[in-house]
Amino acid sequence: MYQTVGQDAIELVAQALEVPLYRATISGSAVNQGSEYGARKAGSKGVDGDETEDLFELLSVVKSNFPDIQGVSVGAILSNYQRHDLYDLHPCGEGGEYETLTLDCPLFTRKIHLLDTETVIHSDNDFATVAYLRIRNAVLIPKDGDTKASPRIPQLLEGRFSEVQDRIAESNQAEEAFPSLIPHVAAQMPELQSISKQVGPWVAIGNIQRTSTAELSIEEEVQECFHSLEDHLKKYSLDLSHCTNINVFLSSIDLFAAVNQVYATFFGSSPPARACVAVDLPPPTRIRLECIAYNESHDADRQALHVQGLSYWAPANIGPYSQAITIEKQRIFISGQIGLIPSSLNLPSPQSLAQETALSCQHVERVVTALENNASGQWKGHAQLAIYWLQNVPDLHLVRSACDGSEVVAAPTLFVVVAALPKGALVEKQVVLHTGRFEVKDEYGEVEINTQLPTFQEGSITRQNGAKVQWESSHFNDNGSACTVIYLKAVLDETVFAELETRVKDIIRDIVSVRWFYRPSDISPHLPQFTVKSDIPTTPIPCRYIANRSTDNWDHAICIVSK
Repeated sequence: MYQTVGQDAIELVAQALEVPLYRATISGSAVNQGSEYGARKAGSKGVDGDETEDLFELLSVVKSNFPDIQGVSVGAILSNYQRHDLYDLHPCGEGGEYETLTLDCPLFTRKIHLLDTETVIHSDNDFATVAYLRIRNAVLIPKDGDTKASPRIPQLLEGRFSEVQDRIAESNQAEEAFPSLIPHVAAQMPELQSISKQVGPWVAIGNIQRTSTAELSIEEEVQECFHSLEDHLKKYSLDLSHCTNINVFLSSIDLFAAVNQVYATFFGSSPPARACVAVDLPPPTRIRLECIAYNESHDADRQALHVQGLSYWAPANIGPYSQAITIEKQRIFISGQIGLIPSSLNLPSPQSLAQETALSCQHVERVVTALENNASGQWKGHAQLAIYWLQNVPDLHLVRSACDGSEVVAAPTLFVVVAALPKGALVEKQVVLHTGRFEVKDEYGEVEINTQLPTFQEGSITRQNGAKVQWESSHFNDNGSACTVIYLKAVLDETVFAELETRVKDIIRDIVSVRWFYRPSDISPHLPQFTVKSDIPTTPIPCRYIANRSTDNWDHAICIVSK
């Protein structure tokens, strides 16, 4: 769009494409030079005086003349999502250092032939001379043979994700007998208030839901929840722009579009990462939120990957959320990924659990790869927590079997069946990662970066009466950053909890937030008090089935994020 060197022949490019050309003078400058454009607070309208606003005005003119236009084709084909094999900086310009003029391509009906050119020295330097090519005269000439474009469409799935699809599609696993589901029975659980807590720079707010007894529209209920969230954040001198990850639980997936419309009004650029699923909330509650925010010292401490364009690489967001939020180049929250076909944002048709699972896993990996490439390969992302949200209980075993061992580093992995997923998807994958980068001081007091791998730890406690506790944790030995899931089955007594606390206390220090997954039943839950305390933000999430990598049919799963 911002043509400088190639502007001498831009009319020929338009003629070769057989499309109209719209041009305007750039009056602004590169005011915003960061990786994110606009403000994170709601209502931001761009940056006054920035050259992007000139482009916006020109696109608005085009849109008014051609109202059926639905998108803009961008030239940064291999950046962010798409960049995978290119250099960040390369003497031959493969990192995007050089401006180019295309003389021929499959989209051209004719090709450009240069008749007269001139090399112009822009900056004469002994080591890095800068020059550009001025086009004095050029013409269009016919192309040889068929001029119809036949663009290459890449394979939908990469090799190992194609294998995931094949494992599910070819599975002859017989359906197992699952316990009867009681999704609509309200559990007799303790009253949990919406509370917040600060642990270092982290702030968590749990169990945000309506408190009003009046009849509310869904739009009003969403607004009430966000006003409550804002009130909690204000206690710590924060606002919604500090939100890192928000999980949204709806009573019906039919509310998804209406909730999104209101949700979007509370954020500007680079909104938080998000997962949104439907669960069996007790009436009259129709939406429940939980949030983790971060009080960054500098804007660069929080980086977002927020891609809204269509490509063959990975899907654009289908709501007001970023694909990923990275905090201080350490902890990474990946939004829940369903198995959309990236180029269309549609689910496979006919519906296919095998293809959806492979795509959701591939989307997560490609988001992580994009983040790693943007960091110039300074770190590798290591999963500390993976949650597979599913719609059907029989699908759980197929997904678990196909995805088993797909992570390079073992991490707590939770499989939960809920009421429904966005767009009618069958599976959604949500991940929390860590780069393993920590600042340490050497013997001279100088700060250096130390890179570690997370340690995976698991264990269990069983009793003769069938009661069982199991835990999985990913943590760093020299730092409290950890994700832990504790699974509970049957009625447990205080002796079990006392033993559990002794065995896991070193890996769940500085608890930031707790998500309590539970199967509704008539049995009053008995939970370990060291994880569900009055001062720990805890969000109850009713599920229809709970499993981990080795065991099915848990009654509860307590998911803990520690600083």
